[in-house]
Amino acid sequence: MNGLFLHCGSQTLERGQLDALSTPAGTRTHRPIGHGDFLGRIIDGLERQNCKVVSDSAGVSKDGGNAFGMLHVQPMQTVSFGDDWTGGSFLAPIEADDYGLAIGWRNSHKKQFSAQLAVGAGVFVCDNMMFCGETKIGRKHTLNILNEIDGKIDDAIRLMLGIKPTMDARIEHYKEEDITVGQCNDLIVRSIRDGIVPGRSAGELIKECDDPKYVEFRDWNAWSMFNCFTEILKTNVQKIPERTQKLCGMFDREFGFTGRKTIETQATLVA
Repeated sequence: MNGLFLHCGSQTLERGQLDALSTPAGTRTHRPIGHGDFLGRIIDGLERQNCKVVSDSAGVSKDGGNAFGMLHVQPMQTVSFGDDWTGGSFLAPIEADDYGLAIGWRNSHKKQFSAQLAVGAGVFVCDNMMFCGETKIGRKHTLNILNEIDGKIDDAIRLMLGIKPTMDARIEHYKEEDITVGQCNDLIVRSIRDGIVPGRSAGELIKECDDPKYVEFRDWNAWSMFNCFTEILKTNVQKIPERTQKLCGMFDREFGFTGRKTIETQATLVA
């Protein structure tokens, strides 16, 4: 996944490298799941529900204890052709949108957090991510995690597919909302004040808003401006879900998006 960077002290890894990382032995109360195993189960769950992984990025902390990553997902549908004798079928994207769905995941062997998923949208042209809090799921590393995690992943993916109408409505609303220079400046200040954008990135954000990197975002509307913000936020993969959730809230309030009430699901179970 081009353009995504990791927090200082972390390193990027390919899928096979994640699989090769050792997983600590479990205890009576703590049953860690391998980073590669967790990612593999997410990908298997997506395939079960006809979703294609368009691109992905993953990384681990310096000691290998924590892992995190992003998956850019395209829902697919079965298309049939021909007749019963000579025909067949194939999978095709449901819609040719300029964005798809996205999954952010993280896992810890150090008891710092549960195995977690967050779901949102990903913009194809630039890999920017948009997590608005619609769907989250977590499973603590306790007894029976390996027996239960697949079902929880499937539940999260079904919910992910269910939020697409809300994401469609939000993005279309943003595209229709013109933005003034005054609003842009105000949003920059508020984003820094509210901890959405790090203060050290203020100069980069101002430059991006003045001269967007991608020509697709040079219209002065809320969607283009949102992507100027997310272009800066993707410098820290681990914090993308939290920061873009706050950013969505700020833009929703500023531009009057009410739409369909979003789904907020937190499933953290203790066996």
